[in-house]
Amino acid sequence: MKVLKEKCSNYKHAKIKRDQKKWGKFYHIYSCLDFLQPKDLVRLLELNHETRKLFKRRIYRTIFYNFGNVLTIKQRTQIWRNIIEPDKNSLNFGELSEKFGELSLKAPFKKYKEVIDLDVNRTFSSLEVQDKECIQKILQAYAAYDLNVGYVQGMNYLAGFIQIMVQDQGETFAYFVKMMDLHMKTLIYSNIQNLKPYWSKLDRMIDFYRPKLGHHFQKENLEAGFYSASWFLTIFVSAFKYKEGPLLLEKIWDLFLLDGPSVVFKIVMVILMEYEDHLLEMSFAAILPYLNDLAKDELSLNREDLFGMSKPMIGNAGKRAKFIINFGESMKNLKGFSRLFKDLSKGIDCFDAQLGKIN
Repeated sequence: MKVLKEKCSNYKHAKIKRDQKKWGKFYHIYSCLDFLQPKDLVRLLELNHETRKLFKRRIYRTIFYNFGNVLTIKQRTQIWRNIIEPDKNSLNFGELSEKFGELSLKAPFKKYKEVIDLDVNRTFSSLEVQDKECIQKILQAYAAYDLNVGYVQGMNYLAGFIQIMVQDQGETFAYFVKMMDLHMKTLIYSNIQNLKPYWSKLDRMIDFYRPKLGHHFQKENLEAGFYSASWFLTIFVSAFKYKEGPLLLEKIWDLFLLDGPSVVFKIVMVILMEYEDHLLEMSFAAILPYLNDLAKDELSLNREDLFGMSKPMIGNAGKRAKFIINFGESMKNLKGFSRLFKDLSKGIDCFDAQLGKIN
């Protein structure tokens, strides 16, 4: 026990020295971030350009982790706006909509219109007709805006969820364009071969953090791509009952907009770790439908479900609620992720480069 205490103490001292070196004269601000309220955290961003540049991502991550349960949709989307800085003024949504109307009689835009209408009506069947038409027009305008991408299935989930959250067609379009440019264009436009490194990384992460679960998945011949493809391509939107306003989906998008697709690996790991005991008891045939339906069946609780009940949830429902409420803490507690992700990315890139030389 004495040796363990000494090791913990040495680790803490080493971490403090690393942080002091990294943050320099701002170390004392950094060290107290977890103890500040959101309004005080935001005020730090307003001090000057230097503090904003240095602390922007750290402050927003602290807000999401510590106060994600109490953020209103208006507060949340305002932070999203500050993170990705969509440029609504430089994008003429009306002109692009008209342009698509002119192009819609020609190939491939005629096909785009048919597929967009079908996908939105299928995906958002519970929405009002007017809301579905808004999402369709956003996707049509994007097809006219980026002629190289046009429309790819999966984009309907992304644009639809942003519109549900933002509730402004022109602003949703600006969000969507910026999000595609920053994070999603390469991913969503890739063929399945280009996505294989993603699944390889995730399989290795499972082996690292949960070797028992990794061994079980290998025994059942279950590769990460079998269950996580739609999670990456739609940032979990396709997995949830989003018509019910699931709080966990909002929290997932907080971190995605802040950190990009790499954070999806961490989110998947946190979810798999939470349900590891159940998964270890299942065969391949049972695991796939369980994971595909997990968010819809287990995790689509909204604010009213979580905080509006007169009595606390108990049993399995209580466990689900606790996981959603403490999601930020679970993400913080997954130690060593950034280093592991960098090492895996570097290793896979080197392997692909060597393989390319052989071929």
